[in-house]
Amino acid sequence: MSIDKIVLQDLKEGRNYSFSRDEVKIGRSSDNHLVLKDSTVSRRHARLFFKDGTWFVEDLGSKNGTFLNGGLLKEPARVFPGDEISLGNRTLKVLEISSPLKVEETVVDEHIREDLPGVDTEKWKRIMKSIEELSKEIIASPSAERLLYRVAEVAREALGAERAVVVVREGGKDRIAASSFEEGSERDISLSRSILKRAIEERVGVLTSDALSDSRFGGEESVVMMGIRSAACVPIWKGGKVLGAIYVDSSMARKIQTVDDLEILTVLGNYVGIVLEQRKLFSELQRQMRIRERLERYHSPAVIRRMLAEGSDTTLVPGRFFHAVGTVLFADIVGFSSMMETASAEEVGAFLNDFLSAMTDIIFQYEGTLDKYMGDGVMAVFGVPFPMEAHARRALMAGYEMKRKSGDFKWKGEEVKIRIGINSGPMIAGDFGSEKRLEFTVLGHSVNLASRLQSEVAAPGEIAVGRATVESAGEGFVFERKGRFKVKGIKEEVEAFLLKEVKR
Repeated sequence: MSIDKIVLQDLKEGRNYSFSRDEVKIGRSSDNHLVLKDSTVSRRHARLFFKDGTWFVEDLGSKNGTFLNGGLLKEPARVFPGDEISLGNRTLKVLEISSPLKVEETVVDEHIREDLPGVDTEKWKRIMKSIEELSKEIIASPSAERLLYRVAEVAREALGAERAVVVVREGGKDRIAASSFEEGSERDISLSRSILKRAIEERVGVLTSDALSDSRFGGEESVVMMGIRSAACVPIWKGGKVLGAIYVDSSMARKIQTVDDLEILTVLGNYVGIVLEQRKLFSELQRQMRIRERLERYHSPAVIRRMLAEGSDTTLVPGRFFHAVGTVLFADIVGFSSMMETASAEEVGAFLNDFLSAMTDIIFQYEGTLDKYMGDGVMAVFGVPFPMEAHARRALMAGYEMKRKSGDFKWKGEEVKIRIGINSGPMIAGDFGSEKRLEFTVLGHSVNLASRLQSEVAAPGEIAVGRATVESAGEGFVFERKGRFKVKGIKEEVEAFLLKEVKR
């Protein structure tokens, strides 16, 4: 049996990986076929496997779960070109799945039914109702390849055939885009070019009820090799534009396609034409990719999935400006200005990029939103733009992990230390700036206090926390009261606490 080649792209690193094997294990451990060096990826996170002529993805009990197009995987699911597989903070896009299917160039004569049915028959209505029930997944799907697979599946099941193939016409050329096979049937199917040409170019249904006994098919290699007993093919078209064709066949005499079967395929072809034309799936996929690329700079994968699911096309979800309750975190490197004095621009840039990347990964791990980078510092918010019950808890865990991770960084042999300030409360969120450049951020007293806790209260290596965050944190945190402080921009003294330990 032929195995499709699958090509994946790591969207974070921009690298492509090609595999021609029946299983691809993915994880952080070096014994995987695809190794992702990321703390949010489990040692053995997920696997892709080839079965019954197609590729599936399966989670292997990972800590953070595996997501397919934003949905959490609970069982193996089929993957298609354009799909995105998310593992922690890493996303793999399926760029290509090559097909072992081939189209024969042999020219043959066929039995043709040219008087295709109209749209006002009772049978049409019954079939349309059945198709609409089966196509709920199709309408909701963001993937054109997934849509066409469901079409092939519906066609095969409706006619009781062994094989069904959907061919799309792009730039005057035909491409096999999807297929569905009955369990145990032959996977390497060959199609007749003449049947496809007649169906697509003349917009007619092609039907043969017994190809092996029909002398006009006797010379076609694909029919003989596959033992095809019956076949039917209809065009997919809408408004005078031909989009492709649906083809089904069987090798068993009991599964002979009839004129009624051709009518069913015709209805399905017309329906698919309407869906493809109206939804413009391919352009929609490209639009979502552009949105995702923009959002990935600021939001965690979980927040992005929710934004796309709700149809948001900017960083702003509820409205231009809105009130929110969340937790803000500020962090920066202690003494970074003096560190820069004895280093080259390349050294400073490389170090800072590595450091900020590590801090951002932690923020995203706890589903925070990156508000902005500020030189050697970072500002993040939890619970915005979407409400989050445990925003204080997530911010504290992120801050504690950031402090721990900063110890892995050295500058000129010295350990790097950071200061962190965290505070919770009401704030105003939105896209602020000019028409030429807008920036999503949060404003308000709670935000200002978090900033002052970081810059004026926290000592090197400390995490200074406001009372509101302490009261919202819940169990599992050990705090130490640091005292009351007078800070810039706030009239009354503020009470500050230090986060000393997180009990996991």
